[in-house]
Amino acid sequence: MVRIQLQMDHVVSNPNGKIGLFWSTEIIGHILENHEQHITGNFKHPNLTEQFMISFIYAKCKDHMRRPLWDRLLFYASIDVPWCTTGDFNVVTSIEEKLKGMSYNINKSFKFISVIEACGLTDLGYTGLPFT
Repeated sequence: MVRIQLQMDHVVSNPNGKIGLFWSTEIIGHILENHEQHITGNFKHPNLTEQFMISFIYAKCKDHMRRPLWDRLLFYASIDVPWCTTGDFNVVTSIEEKLKGMSYNINKSFKFISVIEACGLTDLGYTGLPFT
């Protein structure tokens, strides 16, 4: 029903229903992995000369439960295709990214930061409100 309302041709949801991915027919998409913390796929847009890979993320809240996600990101980083990640990693890279709530132990971020660096990822920042 949502796919029809959005006028999209394709929809994929991850096993726990936390990620929904919609795209139109002009985009050629092939899902590589559909996991409870991410959906990763290869996509091709007609205006681009090469395909690209995107990982849509909704990570677990507990740091020890995110470890399988970090392993998968390290795997995908080794594939020689332009790659982007987007979503909610449920961890911050600096204390400035946190507002209110329980105090944050920045030591929980070190593994995430090392994965970002090992994968060669760059934080592109954001536009709009800094907190959700």
